[in-house]
Amino acid sequence: SYFTERGNPTRAAFATTMLALVMRHLNQMDRVRELFAEARAVLEAQPPSWELNRVYAAMAGDAMLRSQHGESFEFAQKAIDLADALDRPDLKVRPLQARGWARWDQRDVAGAVADLGAAVELGVATGFPGEAAVAYNNLGGLRWNAEGPLAGLETYTEGMAFSTRRGMDGTRLWSLAESTLPLYDLGRWDEVLTTADEVATEAKARSWSQPAGFSEPMRVKVLFMRGDLAAAKTVAAAILPAAREAGDPQLVIPGLEVDSLLAVAEGRGDDARHALLEIERITAETTPLILSAVAELIRVACQAGDVALARRLADANLAIPGRPENIVVTGRAVIAETEGRFEEAAAGYRDAAERWMEYGSVPEQGQALIGQGRSLLALGRPGEALESLRSARELFASMSASRPLTEIDDLLAQTSARAG
Repeated sequence: SYFTERGNPTRAAFATTMLALVMRHLNQMDRVRELFAEARAVLEAQPPSWELNRVYAAMAGDAMLRSQHGESFEFAQKAIDLADALDRPDLKVRPLQARGWARWDQRDVAGAVADLGAAVELGVATGFPGEAAVAYNNLGGLRWNAEGPLAGLETYTEGMAFSTRRGMDGTRLWSLAESTLPLYDLGRWDEVLTTADEVATEAKARSWSQPAGFSEPMRVKVLFMRGDLAAAKTVAAAILPAAREAGDPQLVIPGLEVDSLLAVAEGRGDDARHALLEIERITAETTPLILSAVAELIRVACQAGDVALARRLADANLAIPGRPENIVVTGRAVIAETEGRFEEAAAGYRDAAERWMEYGSVPEQGQALIGQGRSLLALGRPGEALESLRSARELFASMSASRPLTEIDDLLAQTSARAG
């Protein structure tokens, strides 16, 4: 109202945009979009301005976080075009990130990497550290998906160092939380737990619930795989309510994933299936992009007895080279095994294990090796199964993963009995 009373609608609209960003941290998402719409309406009636660029960029970022990548691309391109018209390359840093993720959603891997890499370089070169820090975080996520966990963790670590040097604790916290994803893949599960502790403590102190929405599901998965079902359930109980309050699909879906994982482990197949059906509905309304980050969903669907759902989840996956393509290969093997097509399953699991080893995911390589062992046993080839199962055991022992180790030991006992 200060700028409105003084006849400066442009500055008033920019202040409205800043208020919207504050509302995002407070999880008042409906209000966020109302404020963006108000600011946009005012600024589009004025001459082209950097303030309008900021609104477009903020709207692109908001749509990106809601996994509405078509909408995100539209506003990102508007912001980039306006930045070029104003000869302000610094104003392209934020919208380049949104456009990059939209290109990934469109299977344009080269375009996605180019946009996110350019966002980091421009942010650093033009002296906008806040924008550059966010760009590091987005580039880390993309590299994790496209190149593997080591590449993703490298960029997250660079981004955290960049933020720390400049006293930007908020962006450091986001990167720290998301770093638990590649850490889990790398089998560095003790670090997942200590990192999740750090994120939870800092997020609580700052009243920021969203960063913990990335790290807490990874904590649950580690606890679950290590056999502490009670602790996993306690942590998981708080994840989904907080994610629903935030209204962010990229937080809601991991909450539903861990709920489905725990449910099927307890024999609550219908509960697991309902969680997966909600994920299917969310991705149908937004994008199937999230299915390219989670390999567990197809396994859970088969364990819950719904092979048709498992097949739909696999078919909906964006089979982009890297992690997404690996998940499709894994999913097809899981479905083949569930349907008793064991020759196909054994070959699919072998392919998946090699792919996950090259990509760098220790737990997924281990899961594929277990699947291969099960399939070979079903084919009456215990000698071949023995090699796969011993390799899987070595991997999961390095992570103290008691749950898969129990299954492996049971299968090894069967190989000995059949070989004898």
